[in-house]
Amino acid sequence: MRVFAVWLALAAAAPAETFSKELWRGIETVYGKTLEHPFLRGLTDGTLPRARFQ
Repeated sequence: MRVFAVWLALAAAAPAETFSKELWRGIETVYGKTLEHPFLRGLTDGTLPRARFQ
């Protein structure tokens, strides 16, 4: 519930663009690690073996 209250306060206090940037900054580390995941790297660069889908 506290997270929602913080989110609501930020949303009300900041313009949409600023709020969106703040949210992206809050997940930078997780998003970066997600993009580095071997499955996603292989999927995006075309090196993922077809067997990984089966």
